[in-house]
Amino acid sequence: MSPVEVQLHMKYEPGILKDKKVRADLRAKYSPIIDEGIANLNKALEIDKDDAEAMTYLNLLIRRGARLVDDNHEYSKQVEIADRWVEKALDTMKAKTANQPMGTSSKSSHREHPPSR
Repeated sequence: MSPVEVQLHMKYEPGILKDKKVRADLRAKYSPIIDEGIANLNKALEIDKDDAEAMTYLNLLIRRGARLVDDNHEYSKQVEIADRWVEKALDTMKAKTANQPMGTSSKSSHREHPPSR
C-alpha cells in the first residue's frame, strides 16, 4: 500500500485502484515520476545488466504504475512484467553469490558500513 493510499484511508485491494477519480488523479500526479524512475533504472541496466538492485526497484515501480491503469488486463500484463524482473533479480543475485569466493561480499565496502562521523 502506498503512503497516498494510507493517507486517503483506502483499504488495500489487489488490482487497479477501484475509485476511478482517485486513480485518474493519482495517475496524473505520479505517472510522470514513475515513468522517469523506470527510464532511469533502464539506463542503469544498460550500464550494468547485472544490477539486481535496479531490477528490484524496476519491479516496484512497475507495480505502482500497474495500480493506476484503467483495465484489469493491462494490470495483469504489468504485474507479469514486474514478476519477471523479480525472478531476474533473484537469479542474478544467486549467480553472483555462486561465483563469489567464501567469506567475501559482492558489495563494495562503502555500502557495507555507514560513513564515520
